[in-house]
Amino acid sequence: MTQETGPRSPQKTTYSRRGVLRGDETIGSITPGSTNSETANRVNQMDEAQARAALKTQYHRVRLLSLGVGGLILFIALMLVNVHSPANPVDQAIWDAFIDIRTGCLNRPVEIFTSGFSVLPDMCYSIVAIVAIGLWRKSWWPAVTIGLSMILAPAAMVLVKNIIDRTRPPLIDRLVSETSFSFPSGHATGVAALVVSVYLAMHAVLSRTARRVVGMLLAVLAIAVACSRLYVAVHWGTDVLGGLTLGTTVTCLVYAIFPKILLPLR
Repeated sequence: MTQETGPRSPQKTTYSRRGVLRGDETIGSITPGSTNSETANRVNQMDEAQARAALKTQYHRVRLLSLGVGGLILFIALMLVNVHSPANPVDQAIWDAFIDIRTGCLNRPVEIFTSGFSVLPDMCYSIVAIVAIGLWRKSWWPAVTIGLSMILAPAAMVLVKNIIDRTRPPLIDRLVSETSFSFPSGHATGVAALVVSVYLAMHAVLSRTARRVVGMLLAVLAIAVACSRLYVAVHWGTDVLGGLTLGTTVTCLVYAIFPKILLPLR
């Protein structure tokens, strides 16, 4: 005898400590005593956190791109000055001022200091920074950003040197020997790329006050290296300004490609 069965009643959905129960199935996992609205709120909060991170990433990218484009415009302007007026009165006045402030007791220390920021020392500093910041942040991203900055900036500097072909200041007044062309300064380019890339790689793990202090110290270092090149009379003023601009520009563009490094790791 066939027993008739009526329509099956809809399954009742309940909530437990382990998840959403629908009949004999457990779906997902929510907190004890959660409701549909609470679960939706948690999802929304996660979406908001991801949206904030994405917004910050885009903010950093736009800011870095703006700095990079501005630096590129300034660098092109300096290039045009060197092409059309390599012997300009501003460069001559700056060069004369640094020659006038020379003293015998400073010459040797400045020579040693400026020699410490050539290509090979800069490579060593960048390797130390990559290892130290990478271990501190427990990330390999500093190796990418610092490494690319320290490769691309000097490469661009060498390319521009050979295109502009600017003569260095008179040989008789130089304290150190240099044989390459003058614009832009390789030392200024290298130190700018180094300090900017180190600062940006450390940005996310520093407090606001620490960022100011570290930023000022690194800026002082870059300016000191640039001034040392003027003191030993191997560059004109626009050479070191062009080097600082080029190193900063290339580094900002590199970090604009990888802006997530400016966010704290989660």
